[in-house]
Amino acid sequence: MRAAASAMSAAATPEVSHRGTCFCQASSVQLRGDPVAASFCHCSTCRRLSGAPYMAIALAPLSCVVMTGPTSELSTSDKVVRYRCSLCHSPLAAILAGKTVALPIGLFDFPGGAPPSWRPQHHMYYSQRTFDVLDGLPRYEASTRGKLWEPPAS
Repeated sequence: MRAAASAMSAAATPEVSHRGTCFCQASSVQLRGDPVAASFCHCSTCRRLSGAPYMAIALAPLSCVVMTGPTSELSTSDKVVRYRCSLCHSPLAAILAGKTVALPIGLFDFPGGAPPSWRPQHHMYYSQRTFDVLDGLPRYEASTRGKLWEPPAS
């Protein structure tokens, strides 16, 4: 789905608010403005592709994101295409249903801490978690359109 990556480049303007880079700094993502949401994702795909128990992601419209540098892509479902730096293999972005981009928050440096719009407000796919996270945030069984996770009755 190189067309989606091209759409990211063509749709954004030169005025960039936030830039994140991969480990080797050969590839980057740029977000114009702030994310529309931020989440902790516990789905098995994010866990396996990141090697972490969950990922902190920021969501933004495709038209606000530009990806540059060498990339490789992987289709992980009918509606999700993920991009990595083809040199160091850092995750860069996932395009969701061709219109929203999930950006790993760890790519971005925020001296003094991330601004409020970048701080995850909930957990998604908590039913697939590797361990409990007791941070007081809402925990959804699957997507945020679904029901909240509830601990099993003792």
